[in-house]
Amino acid sequence: MASSLRNKYLLLALSAVTAITCLLGGLAYLEHRTDAASISALANGTVAEQLESGLEARARTLSRVAAMRLAGPMKAQDAAATARVGRRLLKFADVASLQVLDDHGRVVFSGRGEAPAAGTRKPYTYESALLANPADASGARLGTLRLQMSRASLEQFLTSLRHELARQQALDARRVETGVLGLSLLLLALGTGGAALFAARLTQPISQLVKSAERIGQGDYTQPLPVLRHDEIGGLQAALEQMRQKLRE
Repeated sequence: MASSLRNKYLLLALSAVTAITCLLGGLAYLEHRTDAASISALANGTVAEQLESGLEARARTLSRVAAMRLAGPMKAQDAAATARVGRRLLKFADVASLQVLDDHGRVVFSGRGEAPAAGTRKPYTYESALLANPADASGARLGTLRLQMSRASLEQFLTSLRHELARQQALDARRVETGVLGLSLLLLALGTGGAALFAARLTQPISQLVKSAERIGQGDYTQPLPVLRHDEIGGLQAALEQMRQKLRE
């Protein structure tokens, strides 16, 4: 009976420790995945904003360069010279398209660059005025420059960043899994050892009581039962000792 009780107690304790360990491990892994997703989204958003700002700055710089080069041909209404300037600008790797309009909105030059397609991202459009004197913002207006910048390099960088973050998160996840597994095994070992020790302390006096009851049942009233506990088992020992003494008298 004591052995059966010990086994049941060990099984119950092992089940409880296993459940607690799985719960703690699951919570730790879930928290890691949530934090990793938040960090990834924040990193992607921050980098994307910085790259967009850089793309806008690049578009402003190219527009200023284009305005300076186009001022003379546009003032002279030289379409061929305007086209030559436009084609040179289209050779930049990040220029998707370029359109030059006169002050009446008519297209003087239009062309597409050799910038690679950017998937689902539309080109960044920057529009600026073409002035007779680019250094004087209050000067006569000659037309409009419409510049589209490719987001291909931006998208490529963000894709590389996502892959790198995913790789780092996978490594972190494996480290977390290893840590959780090690902690789980440690808790299981401690829980099982503690349960076994407590079960032994619980079942040992019960085994002694069973043996004493068997001796009394066989008519042996000579061996006293020492009462060493002050709980329910100690009360049972005391009652059995009183019965032994009465039977012996």
